[in-house]
Amino acid sequence: MRLRYPTTTILATLAWLGSACAEPTPASIAPSPAHSTSTAAASPKAPPSAPPAPSAAPTASAAPPETLPTGVPLDGFDVVPVADDRPVHVAHAAAAQRRALVYLHGACGDPLAPRPWLPASREVGTLITLVAKGICKNGKKYWIASTAALKERVIRALEAVRARRGGRLDPTAVVLIGYSQGSKRAERLHAASPELFPWVVLGGMPVEPSAWRLRRVRAVALVGGEREHTHPMTFGTGLLKHEGIRARYFELPGVGHGDFGADARSHFAAVFSWLLVLDG
Repeated sequence: MRLRYPTTTILATLAWLGSACAEPTPASIAPSPAHSTSTAAASPKAPPSAPPAPSAAPTASAAPPETLPTGVPLDGFDVVPVADDRPVHVAHAAAAQRRALVYLHGACGDPLAPRPWLPASREVGTLITLVAKGICKNGKKYWIASTAALKERVIRALEAVRARRGGRLDPTAVVLIGYSQGSKRAERLHAASPELFPWVVLGGMPVEPSAWRLRRVRAVALVGGEREHTHPMTFGTGLLKHEGIRARYFELPGVGHGDFGADARSHFAAVFSWLLVLDG
């Protein structure tokens, strides 16, 4: 017996079979984890970000400038007590300038005579003026101490001034300046301790300098006034040079013995510049 189905039933069945057997479209397929990984690997990678630029190294702050203890003046003279001795008069240089200069005045002369050229001395160091102990008729002083005793006075003065400056003074290599009688004392002090007094300035020297006493000096400057008796200094400078000693004569125009003149600052600046040129 042949079964008969309605045409509509047959068409609906065929449509259902067609949809069941059709291959799913790519949009209907959910990617598997493996598929996702491979797809990600295949895609181009973004370039790695550049490492952060290194930060600039911190700039070292400049060291603060050296300063002297409170109350130490940088103009005029400072009176500094010295243990077991007379006070000394001191023209301080800036804290960073540690060189020491020692001044020995002339017989019956003024210990503060360097006033006109203090600006020049301050450029190269701290000037210390000692006062002699012999008493002149005018009440001023002249030198009577032995060389050894005078050296001890100088050493004590250097120690006192070094303490006053908070340690900012070099007492081991001193510029020694003597005027008139003080020049002869300076010459002898250098001869006794050339390592302590390697540079010497001899002003208004009444006699010829001794090449024997000055044979170990680094440099010696002789300073005279145009109107004083300069032959011992000019002739003596030639003798020193003949012996291979670094020496030079400087003349102060228009002045006599005991005077440094109105332009003392520039003249002594030239003296110190020449004297210390090899040593800075």
